[in-house]
Formats: sequence, structure tokens, C-alpha cells
Amino acid sequence: MTLVQSHYKGRGDSQSLNSGAFDHPVDTGWTQVVGQTFRVRFEIDETAGTPETFGGQLEARLNAGSWFDVTGTSGTVTAALSDHFLDSGATIDVIQGSALAFTSGTGSTSGAANSVALNDQHTEVEYALRLTGVSNGGTINLRVADADTYANTPALVALNLSDRDRVRQKVGDTDDATLILTDAEIDTCLAAWPSNIDLAAADAAEAIAAKYSRDFNFSTDGQQFNRRERVLQYMDLAARLRRRGGTFEWPRT
Repeated sequence: MTLVQSHYKGRGDSQSLNSGAFDHPVDTGWTQVVGQTFRVRFEIDETAGTPETFGGQLEARLNAGSWFDVTGTSGTVTAALSDHFLDSGATIDVIQGSALAFTSGTGSTSGAANSVALNDQHTEVEYALRLTGVSNGGTINLRVADADTYANTPALVALNLSDRDRVRQKVGDTDDATLILTDAEIDTCLAAWPSNIDLAAADAAEAIAAKYSRDFNFSTDGQQFNRRERVLQYMDLAARLRRRGGTFEWPRT
């Protein structure tokens, strides 16, 4: 029995499955915003040349409590859809912390990656997740089931933001010195969607696009400033947020 959870890396949901870009250093925990999709990638090693099957189920616990399976309805930690990969997409070796031969694993939006047979090999699996209903300062640990040894286990500290701050984070309007939307404009989006942050953020993204659409392209000192490209980026963001929030709702009037 020699399956080892050897390393992990964390990131937000802003990269493709096999991008080498991560938001947090290897084997380092972080503060995680409640309600925001994030991803964790694990490296699993079979170290003794004994054939073993890694099952792929992710487990979590809150404040050193009991471990539970992560699913789409598990609460506290739930599986989440990703804007950048589909469930069961194949992984490549991007953590690169093992000298063993690599066998492809999968990305998971369900809480369970596909099982992988390992024999003196290693694999990588990545999970899209979201914290729900966790108080500020709550500590969440994550691990993959079936491992015999856990060399490194993520520890995340929960942070709850106001609804206004959550909308700003989703649309990237967080620099106090250069805010695009006023608090009143954000509050209008929230009033239209009082129970759906993603759809409120979609309205905010469209509002930002409308502001930029009033500007014009120009060049100066050999630099080209293309407002149209920025408008299209925010409209694309709005469309992705509406898909995530669900198109069955209509704003209240």
C-alpha cells in the first residue's frame, strides 16, 4: 500500500486544465473566498512498484472534523463547474514534483476524478470546487481518498465577502484607485438579482462594456488603444456568468 498524496497546487478558475500557471506556490495553503470557484491539483505517486488503483474521490473536512466525500451537493465544500475545462478532461504533468513516470489523470467537476492504475508511476488530478456556508476563519482540509500517505494536505481559510465585493471580484473591478462602477451601480445589479451573484455580476460586466463602448479607439506615442476589444472581453465575461448563474431567471422589476 504505497499511494502517496505528494504535492498540490491551487488556483482560481481562470486557466485551462493543463496550464502551468497557478495562483499559489506548491504545497502552500491560502485564504479562499466563500462562493467563488477555485481549483486544486494533486500529484499522486505509487512509490514501491506495486500495482495499485487510485480511486479519485476527493474528501474534505471543516475545522478538523470528520472527512466527507465532496460532491455537487455535499455542502461546505462542493464540486463546481469550470469555465475552462469539462469533467474527465485528461491531465498532463504540470506540477513536476516527481521523478516517476507519468500516467495521465483527469480533471473533475463532480468531486470524483477517474480511477487510475499506477505501478511505480505518478499522476495528477484537478478538482473544481466552491466553499458554501463556511464562516470567516473556518479551516478546510482536502485530500484524495485511497492514498496511504499524505505528505502534503491543503489547508484553506474561509473568507466571506459582501455581495458587492463578490460582484466586483467576478468582474475584476477591485482596484479602489480606478474603480469602473460605483457602489450604487453595483447595488442596482444586486437589486435586480437578489439571490444570484453570478447574474448580478453579468449585469455589472455588461454595464462596464456599455461604459467602454462610449469611448473610441486611439493611438499615441506609437501605442494603440482598442476599446472595442475591451468591450468584447466584458461581453464574453457576461455571457459566461449568465451560463453559470442559469438563464432561467429574469430580473425583478
